[in-house]
Amino acid sequence: MRSLFLLLCSGNAAFATTAYIADTNAHEVYWVDTATNIAIAVVQPTPPFTQPFALVATPDGSSVYVADEGSSGDQGEVFWIDTNTHIATPIDQPTPRFFDPVALAVAAKSGGSTSVYVGDIGSSNVYWIDTTTKLATAITQPTSPFANPQVMVSTPDGSAVYVGDSGSSQVYWIDTATNIATAITQPTPPFMEPVALVVTPDGSAVYVADLGQSGDSGSIYWIDTNTKVATVITSGDTSFQEPVSLAVASDGSAVYVGDQGTSTVYWIDTTTHVSTRITGEMPPFLEPVALVATPKGSATSDVYVADHSNSGESGQVYWIDTITHVPTTIMQPTLNFIDPISLAVTPDGTAIYVGDAGSNDVYWIDTTTHLATAIAQPTPPFQYPNAIAMSSVPSLNNTPRSYRRPSNFRPGTR
Repeated sequence: MRSLFLLLCSGNAAFATTAYIADTNAHEVYWVDTATNIAIAVVQPTPPFTQPFALVATPDGSSVYVADEGSSGDQGEVFWIDTNTHIATPIDQPTPRFFDPVALAVAAKSGGSTSVYVGDIGSSNVYWIDTTTKLATAITQPTSPFANPQVMVSTPDGSAVYVGDSGSSQVYWIDTATNIATAITQPTPPFMEPVALVVTPDGSAVYVADLGQSGDSGSIYWIDTNTKVATVITSGDTSFQEPVSLAVASDGSAVYVGDQGTSTVYWIDTTTHVSTRITGEMPPFLEPVALVATPKGSATSDVYVADHSNSGESGQVYWIDTITHVPTTIMQPTLNFIDPISLAVTPDGTAIYVGDAGSNDVYWIDTTTHLATAIAQPTPPFQYPNAIAMSSVPSLNNTPRSYRRPSNFRPGTR
């Protein structure tokens, strides 16, 4: 699915939070001050953005990295944006070069160093970028090589990055101290098309959403990060068909699964690994393609659902109380949701940002009132806001300001 971090400091410093929005059709990356909700396009770098697809912010809030697929005939790029100046700079091309980077994860290691990991489905490589030197290096191919590394997630302590590869039908883990990649031993049934990953807050487990392949139903697995053993979820309601999105409750008690095949959201108890279908939403879920949970310490403990429209119906955004698992529809804003596909939450949990590919708008939702408001269109306007990331840094004037989904999966496709 992409990680955001709350930066803590001593004293009474507040935090300035900025939302960064990647728009593949506008060929732009925008930044939004969440205190004013005014959107501004990042000045085009050289070479320019062509199809910015995924974003990730560093833990200190100083940089945002952009994976740009390139367009037809063009090779991809990775950029970094200085969040103080909003200036974007391309990462020097490694060997082999970037071709179609679509996935990003950031690993903040215990020694203080930070690396950004890049999954590239064009070169069939995974790279790591030193955030100090901005040098990118390809990771040595594992015994079962990468083919289509399209989703990534880092453990909270930064010691490992997990990679879902739909081409090799594998999940890998990368030791970030050595940058050695190893395939997880295939479970029963085996991985086929892993398209979403999420890690529990304590780092003890990684959950995998697997689409299956043509004619096969999808599955959900959990990986014990100590033993690296993967186990399929078999208890409870496991009528998964096309699970495409995951989120974990802030206390780690439950993982939520969006399934566009069954038009359902499920919740899985992370202690018993029993899956339960969520019911009672009105109107019914259609294609829940993006999920995001409010972070620990928020006033509320909720999961938000972006429901992709199908068959001409308008999409919706829902919120699910993680205590009761009851879903509630967000009231349509003045500019209606049509095809919401991307979500992010501020580090303090006070606001959710929604990218809508149908209305070509970005909205923010107050998590207390659950009211949604469209952000005024920037110049040039939004056209397909497919990924959102949050960067949070200490505010010098101590004015409080109001956190993926890394859009690594294209809704409605297999």
